[in-house]
Amino acid sequence: MRPGRTLRFVSISAWLWAATLSATAHAYDSNAMDRHLQHQQATRVQNHQNDNRQPRSRAGANPCTVAGMPAAERQTIEQNRARIMRERGREAGLEYSRAQGRAYRERMRAQGGCP
Repeated sequence: MRPGRTLRFVSISAWLWAATLSATAHAYDSNAMDRHLQHQQATRVQNHQNDNRQPRSRAGANPCTVAGMPAAERQTIEQNRARIMRERGREAGLEYSRAQGRAYRERMRAQGGCP
C-alpha cells in the first residue's frame, strides 16, 4: 500500500469505529432514559391513586366487627394479649384475643346492634 492509502484506510477505520461506539452509547442512553420515564410515570400514577384513596377510619367502622370496638377496650385487649403471649406463648395470646372478639360480637348481638 502506498502511504496515502494507508492514511486514508486508518482514518476511515477510525471514523467507522467512532460511529459504531457512538451508536452503541446512544442506544444505551435511550434505554436508560426510557426506563427512567416509565418509572416516573408509574410513580405519578401510584401517587395519584394514593391521593384519591379514602382513609379507613374506625369511626365509620361496622360496630359488629372488632374494628368498631371502642379504642380503650381494644387497647386493653391488646395489652392483655401481649402479656399472655409473653407468659404462656403465642397461641394462648391469639386464643385470648379471638375469645374477646367473639364475646364483643355476642354483646353487640344481644344489644341488637348486629344481625
